[in-house]
Amino acid sequence: MKAYNKERIESLQDIFCAWMGGYPSEQAEIQNFLQTSGLEQLISEKDLTAVINEEAYFSEETMLSVYALLPVKLKAGKKEFAIFPQEFNKLNNKASKLEGLRPINIDFSKAAKVLDEYYPAKYNFLVEQKEALLKGNKKAKGKAYSPEKYRLYQASLSEEKKAEIREKARQRMQRLRAENPEKAKADSKKYWEQMPKDKKDFYRIASRGRSKKYLEANKEEIYSKRNEKRRKLKEENPELLKEIDKRHNQMGNRKEVSHNYYLKNKEIIAQKAKENPKTKEYKRRYKLKQRFRKSTGKTILGLLQAIADSKSNS
Repeated sequence: MKAYNKERIESLQDIFCAWMGGYPSEQAEIQNFLQTSGLEQLISEKDLTAVINEEAYFSEETMLSVYALLPVKLKAGKKEFAIFPQEFNKLNNKASKLEGLRPINIDFSKAAKVLDEYYPAKYNFLVEQKEALLKGNKKAKGKAYSPEKYRLYQASLSEEKKAEIREKARQRMQRLRAENPEKAKADSKKYWEQMPKDKKDFYRIASRGRSKKYLEANKEEIYSKRNEKRRKLKEENPELLKEIDKRHNQMGNRKEVSHNYYLKNKEIIAQKAKENPKTKEYKRRYKLKQRFRKSTGKTILGLLQAIADSKSNS
């Protein structure tokens, strides 16, 4: 067995060589490893040799079954690294994209049996010890993963590469949120609660800016959808629409909101009123109403009230 002296685990080949404790030089070493690791339930000597020689990888359906048999920690050089399922999957995907590699044919029923038997206990251990394992990995990586090196790496990336990384991260998070909506909601709430106030204010301002920009760019489409939704509601449930309008009109800050809107859009409102052919009629009715209140209105209202009182007393 040739010693495995690499300081990091960067490939699928590295994982298996670190697992075995080196590069096998005899067939007996491969046979013994398959037996002691439990991998003989899934793969053959030929398959393992192909993985070590970077000639094969595992299918997406059976990858987790192989991981279930993997020790939580692997030794690289003088350091130990915890291998999480995400890291194993990442390195397996990396191998699958190399030219000329083949997927290993593992029986699905055997893979399911191994997964059911070994993965639940391992998963629970990883969840319980996650923080300690991550802390150990961070310590093992040491200076090689310093913030300064990360900044230099970021600076070396092209805008196209950064966009590609962001898009992959967005798709990954979108998939995770779809698979675990309750967890995603709880994590988001916890993240927001722990966020400093100045950062929250920054996000609020940025969100308002994005919303305003989106509204301006898609104003007609948004208004069209709102009007269509309102039209359907009016046809299907007019009473509900009345109740919604009533609730909106009775809001405590209704006058303040309306006044602020008027001040902000005074010129636009004036222009629309000028272009509206019914504006003259509205003004004429308003003048008549005001004149009625100032002159004969009080007298008439008094007479009506007297009539109503006399009827109630009779």
